Parts: sequence; structure tokens; C-alpha cells
Amino acid sequence: MGTLQCPRTAVLLIPALLLCAGMRDWALDFQPCDGQMQSPINIDPKTTTFSPELQPIMLSGYDLPPSESLKLKKNGHTIMLSLPENLTMTGGYAQEYRAAQLHLHWGSRGEPGSEHTVNGHRFAGEIHVVYYNSRFDNIKEAMSEPGGLAVLAAFLEAGPEENVPYQHILEHLEEVQEEGKALS
Repeated sequence: MGTLQCPRTAVLLIPALLLCAGMRDWALDFQPCDGQMQSPINIDPKTTTFSPELQPIMLSGYDLPPSESLKLKKNGHTIMLSLPENLTMTGGYAQEYRAAQLHLHWGSRGEPGSEHTVNGHRFAGEIHVVYYNSRFDNIKEAMSEPGGLAVLAAFLEAGPEENVPYQHILEHLEEVQEEGKALS
């Protein structure tokens, strides 16, 4: 198995609404979703602009002890890792978000990997850390509200060297190959 690397870390902060069956259905229930700038998107660096109103993104609580038990689960279309709520993201839109889960998108030879692209280039994979706004009690409550969710995304590429932070997840992937199977 190859190893994962974050190439020239491109990070996306995606305000998210997770109620729709698929992106083609979004506009049926949510008129603002009926546009050309919906997820997944192609990022064209030549047309991106800097917004001075956005604060730097700050991540807190990610120095988990090695003994912290996290749940890894296959949910039918990806691998999902449940995260403790004390992992937070602040800045950006000047709000605090609590981590709920992370999941991966990846491909294989000839198959798409990342959801998003840069200049039409699709990466080997993409990691999404899903957060919910701390003004809500839980992710379920936040899911249907504007500004309720945010997704922090980074692209992944296969490389020759091991990426130690991902290794603990990668070594357990074979144990959760069946849909609904979970591992703590």
C-alpha cells in the first residue's frame, strides 16, 4: 500500500449543508444551491481572491493522547472516523466549530480520487474533517441550519514515504471493509 502525503497543502473551508440526497437534488430544496459554485468544485487559483475579513483558521485539541479511543467505521461509501467534540476550529467566519468526524475520498487506477479539483487536476484522495457550529448541541441539530456545518478539506497524494499521522488509520482499513462494520 502506498503512503499518503499532503501536497503543497491546499486547504478548503467549505460551509456545508448535508441534507440532500445528492448534488443534483440540492436546488430542489435549497434555491441558493442552484448555482455554478457548488461542491464539488474546480478551484482555479488565477480567479481566487483573498478575503481580508476571514480570520486565520485555528485548530485546537488535536494533541490527543495515544490512548484516546476513536471509532473507525465504513458507512457504505467511505471510511469515517468519529472525533471527540473537544477538537475545535475557530477563525475563518469568526465562529467556533466542534469536530464530529473525518472521512476520506480516494480513488484507484483510472477512478476519481478527490472530490474537488485544482485547475481540473484530481488528487489521489481528499480528507474532510466535518465540524458543527458550537451554538448547537450536536451535529444532528446543526445539519439543517445555515452555518451549522463546516468542512475542512485537504488533498492527498500517494508518495514514497510513510506519513505517520495517517498510519494508524491506514493499518486498520482492512478490518472495516464491510458496510456498517466499526472498530474502536
